[in-house]
Amino acid sequence: NKSDIVLSKSLSRILRHRAREEHLCISQEGYVAVDELLKNRYFHNCTVEDIKRVVDSSDKQRFSLRVFNGALEICANQGHSIQGLDKLSLVPIREPGQFEVIHGTYFGKWAKIKREGLSRMSRNHIHFAKGLPCDKSVISGIRSNCQVFIYVNLKAALEAGIPFFLSSNGQSLRSIWTFAVEQLTMGNDSENASTVYHCANCNMNFPNKKAYDIHNNQPAHQMVAKATTISGKKNFQRPGIYVRGYPQHTLQADLVKYFSQFGPVVWVHFGYDFTLLDFNEKSIVEKVLSKNCHYLNGRRLLVKYKENKKAFGPVRQDRTDDKTFEAIVTGLKDVDDFEVEFGVMIAKLKPNRRAQEVEAYELICKDLRQFLGEKFFNMEVHPFGSTVTELGFSNSDIDVYLANVKPFAQPDDIPILREIKKILVRSHRFGCCFVIPSANVPIVRCVHLKTGIQCDININNMLGVFNSELIRYYMSIDPKVQQAMLVLKYWAKCHNFKGQSQFFSNYAFTMMFIFFLQQSPYYLPTVESIQQVKQQTFWSIPHHSKPPFAPMAQFRSEALTKALLLELVEQFFKFYAEYPYHQEVICPYLGKSILKEAFQSPSEQANCKFLQASMAGNEDNGLAVSRTVCVQDPLDLNKNVTITVTGPMLRRLVLFCRLGKKICASRKSVLYKLLTEVPCDYKKQPVHENADSFQVVIHEAVIGGPEWFKNLIEFLRIALETFLLFTVTTEEEHADNQTVTVFACNCKYSLWDGRKSTAKQLNLSAQKLSLVEREQTITNHMKAAIPDHMKDLPVLLSFKITVTRNEDEALICANKLAAYKKTFKSFAQFFVCNFATWFELYQNDDNVSELGRQ
Repeated sequence: NKSDIVLSKSLSRILRHRAREEHLCISQEGYVAVDELLKNRYFHNCTVEDIKRVVDSSDKQRFSLRVFNGALEICANQGHSIQGLDKLSLVPIREPGQFEVIHGTYFGKWAKIKREGLSRMSRNHIHFAKGLPCDKSVISGIRSNCQVFIYVNLKAALEAGIPFFLSSNGQSLRSIWTFAVEQLTMGNDSENASTVYHCANCNMNFPNKKAYDIHNNQPAHQMVAKATTISGKKNFQRPGIYVRGYPQHTLQADLVKYFSQFGPVVWVHFGYDFTLLDFNEKSIVEKVLSKNCHYLNGRRLLVKYKENKKAFGPVRQDRTDDKTFEAIVTGLKDVDDFEVEFGVMIAKLKPNRRAQEVEAYELICKDLRQFLGEKFFNMEVHPFGSTVTELGFSNSDIDVYLANVKPFAQPDDIPILREIKKILVRSHRFGCCFVIPSANVPIVRCVHLKTGIQCDININNMLGVFNSELIRYYMSIDPKVQQAMLVLKYWAKCHNFKGQSQFFSNYAFTMMFIFFLQQSPYYLPTVESIQQVKQQTFWSIPHHSKPPFAPMAQFRSEALTKALLLELVEQFFKFYAEYPYHQEVICPYLGKSILKEAFQSPSEQANCKFLQASMAGNEDNGLAVSRTVCVQDPLDLNKNVTITVTGPMLRRLVLFCRLGKKICASRKSVLYKLLTEVPCDYKKQPVHENADSFQVVIHEAVIGGPEWFKNLIEFLRIALETFLLFTVTTEEEHADNQTVTVFACNCKYSLWDGRKSTAKQLNLSAQKLSLVEREQTITNHMKAAIPDHMKDLPVLLSFKITVTRNEDEALICANKLAAYKKTFKSFAQFFVCNFATWFELYQNDDNVSELGRQ
């Protein structure tokens, strides 16, 4: 019975670990009143008869019932981690009996147990059994999939003063921290236990050679070893200077001209309030610094040595996430039960520190009010995002919206954000403060020094606050909704679906999950049904102080109550593996799909008012339904929250959803496989930091057309020559552009840097331009800003690019010939992230032109 399984697991979790967190009164014997338990959110649909049936049918006798002071009470017989349960029903063992004492574990834990001994971890006792799982004469608490069985000499342990107890169901337990088992060996482990293998790079010891060899083959060890090698090499970076203190109106050309009097400037980086300049020889730098004072435009300059970054190899910035992922995968390897797998994942991602996190968030908001309130008297601080929805992980940052800060007559946020940054820096409560003006919503990013939490502060996005309240409502309908969302969110994070410009945002992914639950058989309420102000976009609702919706407190879904967590995840994968993205719009507002064709003639449709509201109100003629994926924002009907998702990214999502559906159907090590396996026809192609080449795959299914390869070659030249000002020479062609084409490319300027900020500066989003027109406008603006004396620079980057056709796809390979510093790496990252999107938009523009001519 699935319902009984879910109820049994919920009882175990609450009675063993979370009774106090759920505000349940638990006695020192571990008992909780059944009447009080049934009022809890996990059991409000259960009855006393359900509880009794689960207790009676438990094969391992996990629970006990008693009547105390006229009230029925229940307790878990073993496995508690709740502190202060001093009167559990445990019977001390005085003499060794005619039974064995066995502890079950796995091969992956054996080396650590031999080295450190057994530990109760977060529980109150270590668990043993009187027999193996196959022994029908005993009630064994050992899992049936255990790989290693540790037999304890009970007589010797009792003589050593180690207390053992019998639980009420016959399992034996003992209640101290560790038990030395250095002398225990596996049957075929003849290696000397005193031999220690040490890895100097990682500063780790291993009990045997096999474990040491396995460690040496792990990516983490190889990464550290490579970093150690690189850090020992001589640094060949050019000598340079760091300059700041010049007026804001100073041009890059003015700085270059001034410092060129000391020697030729070979490279320059012009920042917002600082500049880096490189010279060929160290003697030129010494000559610059030998001068006591430097003045430019009436201001004295601060000039000092440029500190070169120490080489540390290709280590990802997100190393903490890597370690967490490795710990999760290791813990999931030998687990088959999905509920247990979820518990392992959450224990690593969301340690039980919610109270401390809330306290930290409140402290951050308090400091913001204290220091910014002196400047902005009516300011209100509104946290939003994962801190409100409780979908964040332990290292999540905090998003904050500051209300009543920006005057209505001032359209530009940047000056106010810079003022906020200055105040936060002077407060000495926040560090690493800087303004990000090029973001879709400009923000101040900083770190709260006392808590170490990163903060993103904006003054123009109250909609984010309301979105968070909406998500929190849906997550509160049933605990399994939040649990399934956490599984899917981490799955998407591991496979790189979320967070970047052409991927699915966290908000978009959550809206897709809510929309799935609005369908049969769960029928979660639509946003329309809970909105107070219907069929209006957010921006037409003046100055909200409260969310424009009223949650349905009494809503209950029978199907959702009975569903298992694994079933929700499996059905999500099935739903989006088969969804017709190209024909329909995902609409959480109405809770149903709408044909994209309906938005072209809204007045002819039954729900014409809704469609008209969706297609009005911004410069781009309303909701962008023609994009690859369209997920409508339920509070801003003109907004497609997946507007940047490309065809290749959608294809990836469908492939992974198909694989996820297949994995869930197997019912074995589901979460482990979801996080580690990739589809057979999908190959991840990362751009490594020190790589000399990169690859991009363009699929015919995405771009379409009978001459797609010829169009690809044509557009590749346009992108390189017209957009990025490369000099492109054709070196080799085969079979009329249908097989292989080779180009030699070189450039003098890195026009791939700063294109996004330039587009925002020119306000190109408000203009209806084709891709070619848009990118040419950006290039012309950037080219005009290059000083005349910088136009004769040597070649900055040179590489050879090969385009090969393989049936239904094209493979673009670039190999570096020469490059200054890390220009090839930055170009590779730009090209990999943008070219497929560019080509898709180019094809769409071309198709629109063809239709117009017809």
